[in-house]
Amino acid sequence: MPTPKKNPEPYLVNFTDKVVFHETKSDMSVNLHIQYKLAADKRVVRRLQRRWLSFEVRNHPPASPSSFWIALLMPADKSNDIIANMELLYQEKWLPKYGVRRANWIWKTQALQVIVRRWAWPITFIVGAIKALKIG
Repeated sequence: MPTPKKNPEPYLVNFTDKVVFHETKSDMSVNLHIQYKLAADKRVVRRLQRRWLSFEVRNHPPASPSSFWIALLMPADKSNDIIANMELLYQEKWLPKYGVRRANWIWKTQALQVIVRRWAWPITFIVGAIKALKIG
């Protein structure tokens, strides 16, 4: 009696009657691994991978935009507090109310306002002193 050949590719086995969808991330990871082995064709594998990626995106809010310029152009003792306050506003108020695109725009304009307010007086003082030297 000849021995049956093993399928070298796991996606050639029947898939439809063995699938159970779980909601938690750890269960979904195990389930995705099982489904990958039981998948009927490569299209199903791609669909499962897209489902996994969309699960990851839905359960992780986007990160705050870069705070590099605030940290660079503000004093160190004030920049950490400003960044922490803006991140809290971003995650709790701007993002749910306005969405990612508008929340990023608000973040950038607020960062620009903070930096301009910090440097407006020193810059005007230096420009005024240079004008006084040219005139005088």
